[in-house]
Amino acid sequence: MKRYTYLIILVLISISHTILGKDQVEQDSSSVVYPYLFPIWGDAATERGYKLQLPHGIMSNNFYNVQDLLISDLQLSLDDNALMPIDFVEFGKVNAKVITTNVRVDTWVLPFINVYGFGGYLSAQMEVNLTKPVPITTNTTNRGTYYGFGLMAAGKAGPLFITGDVNFAWTNLELLKKPTLARIMGLRVGHRFNVRNKPQQNIAVWIGLMNQHLGSNTVGSITVSNALDLSEDEIKEIEDWYDGLPEGPAKEIVGGILEDIANPSDTKINYSIKKDLKSKWNGLVGAQWQINEHWQLRSEFGFGSKQQTLVSLNYRFGIRGKNFKSK
Repeated sequence: MKRYTYLIILVLISISHTILGKDQVEQDSSSVVYPYLFPIWGDAATERGYKLQLPHGIMSNNFYNVQDLLISDLQLSLDDNALMPIDFVEFGKVNAKVITTNVRVDTWVLPFINVYGFGGYLSAQMEVNLTKPVPITTNTTNRGTYYGFGLMAAGKAGPLFITGDVNFAWTNLELLKKPTLARIMGLRVGHRFNVRNKPQQNIAVWIGLMNQHLGSNTVGSITVSNALDLSEDEIKEIEDWYDGLPEGPAKEIVGGILEDIANPSDTKINYSIKKDLKSKWNGLVGAQWQINEHWQLRSEFGFGSKQQTLVSLNYRFGIRGKNFKSK
């Protein structure tokens, strides 16, 4: 997986370097020397007649995601006991709804390469449907923080701009023992429309594809009361099934869970699972309104296997070089 990610990055850089352009670059007859420290080669791009957007940005992003997951290889234990494989549980539909807010900072280090870092807060609600040993639906809420970094390469082909990016994020959730890693890659193709008589304003629209990979192993703990909210009929079904189990560690775990349901306590269910996305690909459509050279408002929607809504506000600025002088 890593070598394919690196290969995509190198291809994007190569393409971008060749065509040197992007939605952030447009022809301009300005005779002013490029005033900012970044991007590197900004002065060369300016001399060639390109107008670069301000190199640094601070962006506030708000996401709402809905997607289906696949869960397998379940292991369970109670309290301080060692995990053991559980083969009598089968999962049906598993749906995750995630609300996130983050702050992202970025810099165009080259006219066609942008690097960025981000950090934020998330709240995830998981609906898990068990089909065996008895049909059960459970809902859990998990909150936490995340951070990461990414790289975007950009270019232009005729009237269209093309961007490709890859980022890595580590998420710390309350119910998990270790951070989980996600890798996301995106490819977008679009066009920018200038606003008549307002040279600093434009509207960009695009379509694209996104690919997401999640760290497969998840280990955590949750109390019985938070993990299960069962009706009396569901409890009775589990008790009937439990009575038919052969003696052994699996029956002890189920018995401990049933006892805690009858007499609530702080008993912890420790678990280990392998999870993956039902589909790693989804489509994108988005738009951005550049209000002026400092402010941009963006929205993007994901469709297909992952329904995603993004709303963001971006403030851009530049840091002038010490030796800047106008011609």
